[in-house]
This record gives sequence, structure tokens and C-alpha cells, in this order.
Amino acid sequence: MTTPGGGYAQMNTGAVLPILRGLAESGRTLDSGWSNSRAAIADSEPGIGADLLGQAFRSVYAELSTATRQAGERLPAAILSDAATGERCVADYRAADARGASAFSDIPG
Repeated sequence: MTTPGGGYAQMNTGAVLPILRGLAESGRTLDSGWSNSRAAIADSEPGIGADLLGQAFRSVYAELSTATRQAGERLPAAILSDAATGERCVADYRAADARGASAFSDIPG
């Protein structure tokens, strides 16, 4: 792959792989944290009440709560998917690099 300046780009797989593993760990941590938060939110929502103040609050809260829950459900999986895709890219890069190196080993001396 060439860079905009015309040179070649290299992947430092030794540096990239730990970052991807850290990203995956962040996704797992977020997933676990969201599970705990989701339960706490569900347990607390009945306390909003049904009186006039509670109804006014719910009219603003409901839409934002739904959007937050949807994002909270999707985000950990997206982060884990990105990390897994990155790790597959590292594996593909290493395999292509090995194939390229072996092609040069066949050139006589």
C-alpha cells in the first residue's frame, strides 16, 4: 500500500495487536458495566412516580432514555466487533507478509 507521498506503509503488528486487545477489553468492560447500569436504571425508574411532576419528567425522559438504552445495547458489541476485525487484519497482514518473504527466498542468489 502506498502513502499519499508515494512511499509504502507498513503495519507494526507488534504495536497494533496489544492496542486491539485493549480495545476488546474495553468493550467487555463496557458491556459488563452497561448490564449493571441497565439493571440499576430499571430498578430506579418506578421511583419517578405518576404524579404531575413525574408525568412532566417522563415526557422528557422517555425518548432520551430509549435512545440511551439502544446505544448502550449496541456499543459494546460494535467495539468488540471492531477489535476482532482488527485482529483478523493483523493476521491477514502477517500471512501476506510471510507469503511475500517466501517468494523472495526462491530467487537465486
